[in-house]
Order: sequence, then structure tokens, then C-alpha cells
Amino acid sequence: MAFDPQNDFPLDIETDLAAAEVRYLRASLLAGAVACIANDMQEWESYWSLPSEEVFREVEPFYNNEEPSSSETAATFLLLVREAVCH
Repeated sequence: MAFDPQNDFPLDIETDLAAAEVRYLRASLLAGAVACIANDMQEWESYWSLPSEEVFREVEPFYNNEEPSSSETAATFLLLVREAVCH
């Protein structure tokens, strides 16, 4: 019997990639929230708190041009976006 990767390793590439993207976004937003608190960053869009352009594009629609007043506020914003991305 010949080896058939489609039968032996059934993968739904589209679903797997979508799930990986959601996990990446959620992990990145959580890391950004931690960075805001750990480094007392009062701006969520800081280079050190958002690791990639993809994450920035996900966060931007939720942003209403109000700067956070504390690192905890910035972190809370990122955590709220994380939950919204999840659902």
C-alpha cells in the first residue's frame, strides 16, 4: 500500500491557519498588555507593546483617538480587544 499523506494526515489548512492566526493575535495582545504594565507604557501603540503590523490593524478599529491615562488603562484596552478578537 502506497503512502498517501491526504489519508494519513488529514489537514484542513484553511481552518488550521485561521486558528493559528487567532491564537497569535490573542497571545500578541496579551503580551502587549503585560508590556504596558511592566514598562509603565501609557500608549498601547508603542513599538514595544505591539509586536507586528497585523496586531496593530486588529486593534485600530477599536481605538477612538483617546490616549490612555495610565499603563493599566492601556493594558485593559488591549485585553478587551483580545477578547473581542476571540469572539
